Amino acid sequence: GATVGVNRILNVRAGLNTYETDANFEEDGVDYQVDLEFDNQYFLLDYHPFAGSFRITLGLYANNNNLSGAANIDTTTTIGDGADQITFNSTGGANIDVAYESSTAPYVGLGFGNAVRNGGGLGFSIDLGVVMTGSFNASVSLDSDATAAAQAAGFNTTQIQAALDAEVAEVNEEFKDYDAWPLLQVGLSYGF
Repeated sequence: GATVGVNRILNVRAGLNTYETDANFEEDGVDYQVDLEFDNQYFLLDYHPFAGSFRITLGLYANNNNLSGAANIDTTTTIGDGADQITFNSTGGANIDVAYESSTAPYVGLGFGNAVRNGGGLGFSIDLGVVMTGSFNASVSLDSDATAAAQAAGFNTTQIQAALDAEVAEVNEEFKDYDAWPLLQVGLSYGF
C-alpha cells in the first residue's frame, strides 16, 4: 500500500490485500471442494489525534471475497429441507458460489504507526479493526447429470428448483454470522 500525508494529523492510505486457498467442507452429506479468494482494495483515512503514532482509522474496502466450488455426487443424495427436500441417486455434481451482497464494506479501526513522519526511514505499524462486510448471497446448482438423475427419480423441474432454493437458504443461514470480520494488520513502512 501507499500512504500520503494530508497534514500533521491526517494521512490517506490505499492498497490491496489478496490471498487464495483451497478448502473442503460438508453440507448435508455433500462434500464440497472449494476455492476461497480474498481480494480487497482499500482506501483509508488515518486521524492521528495527538500528531503521533496512535491513529483512528475510517475507510472503505472493495470487497471482492468469494467462495466457489463443486462436489461430485456418487451416492444417494438429499437436497433441500422439509417439504422441499428431494432424494435421488446420482453420479453427477453440484456447484456452489458464495459472495457478499455488497462489493463495498466500511472499515473502522485503531492503530499505531505513522508512515508519513518527520525524518522518514523505516517504521512499524499495527492496526486492529473491523470490516463490516454485510451478508453473503449463495447459489447452488446441479450439473446436467445430477439434474437428469433427479428427474429420473420422479422429481420435476419445479421440485428440483424448490429443493435448490431450500439448500441456498441453508447455506445463507450457515454464513449469516459472518457479516463483520476482525482485521489485524502488521506492517513495515519506509518514508522517503
